[in-house]
Amino acid sequence: MLHPMAPFQRLISNGGTVFVGVDREEAEIYAANGTGGMASAVTMLSLDWPALKKYDNDLSPASPSPFSGDANPEYIWQPPISDGQTRAFAIASNSFTVTGLFIPPITTFERATFSVCLSAFSDNAMTAKITLYEQVGGSYVKVPAQPAGLGDFILVAGTPNTSSTGLTETIPYNWQDIRVYSTSFTAPLAVPTGAPRTFKVVISFMATNYLPIAPVPGNPAGLQFIADLYQEVDEVIG
Repeated sequence: MLHPMAPFQRLISNGGTVFVGVDREEAEIYAANGTGGMASAVTMLSLDWPALKKYDNDLSPASPSPFSGDANPEYIWQPPISDGQTRAFAIASNSFTVTGLFIPPITTFERATFSVCLSAFSDNAMTAKITLYEQVGGSYVKVPAQPAGLGDFILVAGTPNTSSTGLTETIPYNWQDIRVYSTSFTAPLAVPTGAPRTFKVVISFMATNYLPIAPVPGNPAGLQFIADLYQEVDEVIG
């Protein structure tokens, strides 16, 4: 039996819900737990930057899109901006819970499957990662064994690991692409007793502002993204 995917949430870059850290792991923990410093919105400082935007008429209530009421993303960074910086950013979804009903000898579990569709742009290079976090005690921690479809797969755009050698491209730069990625995964079941388990999806980025080759007319930096999450819920009887 097929179960339709229901819209869960749209995550966008902005100065109100994106967290920063000294590295990816810290930014993810801050985002999952709602603590720590926030990113800052920056204006589009370069005419070379594209903009991720909804269609002009994708507005509520006219548009049938479940996310038509959401705003366009903002460009973000952690100021002050300087040459050669690397910044870590992360955003967390709303929480969701999978439950189970244990009536010996039968246990019925909820199974939550998610699809994630990510679009992102960064000036200059970036990596991105989608990670599942679980509430343990009073805080959220990374699920030790990430489900299939997530793993520890890190998306790469540009050459973020070699920025110390300087930017070797000439205009037009070869990192100027909007990156698109989709995946799906199923959250761990509530086993063995059927006790509820609560999770969040965390999307993190490491963005690098290259060391420029002089002369250069300024060296701005920014990250922009949209991520749409859809959820399917069904039952498993064990």
